[in-house]
Amino acid sequence: MLRRTSFQHLFLVLVFGLAAGYSFVKPQRDSRSDSLSRQAVITNQPVTTIPVEIPSYGIIFLKAQINNSDPMWFALDSGASLPFIINRSKLESLKLKADSEVEGGGGAGEGSYKVQIMRNVSVALPGLALQQQPLAAIDLSTIETLAGRRLDGLVGVSLFHKFIVEIDYAAQRVNLFDPRNYRYSGTGEVLPLIVEGNYLLVRATVELSPQTSVSGKFLLDTGGGLVTAVLTTPFVKSENVRAHLKKTIQDDSLSALGGDIKVHVGRPFALKLGTHTISQPILYLSQNNSGALASADYDGVIGAEVLKRFRVIFDYSRRQLILERNAHFSDASEYNKTGISVRATGDSFKVFTVYQVMTDSPGFEVGVRKGDVIVQINERPAAEFVLDDIYRLFKESTGVIRLTLTRGREIVKANIKPRLLI
Repeated sequence: MLRRTSFQHLFLVLVFGLAAGYSFVKPQRDSRSDSLSRQAVITNQPVTTIPVEIPSYGIIFLKAQINNSDPMWFALDSGASLPFIINRSKLESLKLKADSEVEGGGGAGEGSYKVQIMRNVSVALPGLALQQQPLAAIDLSTIETLAGRRLDGLVGVSLFHKFIVEIDYAAQRVNLFDPRNYRYSGTGEVLPLIVEGNYLLVRATVELSPQTSVSGKFLLDTGGGLVTAVLTTPFVKSENVRAHLKKTIQDDSLSALGGDIKVHVGRPFALKLGTHTISQPILYLSQNNSGALASADYDGVIGAEVLKRFRVIFDYSRRQLILERNAHFSDASEYNKTGISVRATGDSFKVFTVYQVMTDSPGFEVGVRKGDVIVQINERPAAEFVLDDIYRLFKESTGVIRLTLTRGREIVKANIKPRLLI
């Protein structure tokens, strides 16, 4: 879910000025020989290893606790410029009281939103305790409906500043290392990590066609689920990007902090990160006139659909981004073949409501409309699915998808034959 939590400069100074130190619980020594164990302690023994859950859309979910609470689900988000964010719906149950409230801006949407600030909060991740942290409360309910699961908060970019963060998407784990004891010795490619303010960026090239390419600085956004790469509005205009793509379509299915995101979607020839080439990825072209995607501070965003193809190591201390390809590197970049976007609501996120149906799409052609509620999928109750199942079905299926929907009191049957839209 594309989102940015970049606020006014004074607000950032206030919040980051409150960040304090950390303590951690050392992991148990493994069963390797003494010599290998000693070598691991000297070099690359992690401060902690965090098991995570990563759905197909690439967002990294991990357990966290606030002030000794029960474990909650947070997303690891390198695009969130605040240290920690809690979903505003959790304030009452956590007995948290805001010290102040400001109007936030700079999310991927064009609007503003309320941000409540708390100070001196303790945050615990598996094997790691962080004391006297600033905490911002923001309404994350829209992002929850896109994730299709509970989202209690976000772990932001300050974790990437304190530690070397190794994200192993294939193994579904995150290792945190003390920069003083870490030395990389793998076979991955080391790229310059650009640090500007609180932003972590990398240079990338989009080959719009075999003859035309554009290069720029891209924000690295582990929280950018569902998207491969997004180009900012100024970059799209200055490089006349749409004119170089064979086809683009309007997609109004994405939302973020600040509201909906207006984008065109196309399929360029390739996306290049260092020597890594991703063929024919999905590319989003921002049309927003305000917010993070209208910023001229950077040229685009690299999202989770790219990052999940690697074991990714963020080394802020040495200004390095290290990429090791995993088994999914060459996977095709799939886009929704039905034209139907869905949001999940309800206590268990099992109410699947159609949020958008693209015109000139298989879904529209068989009568699916915005506001319809999916009650059966291929003759099975919709409650047997999670939203990620539907995302994958709409992207990957080549056979007919049979939906039963309700429209008020009306029952609607729709047999959808998926096809490539771009």
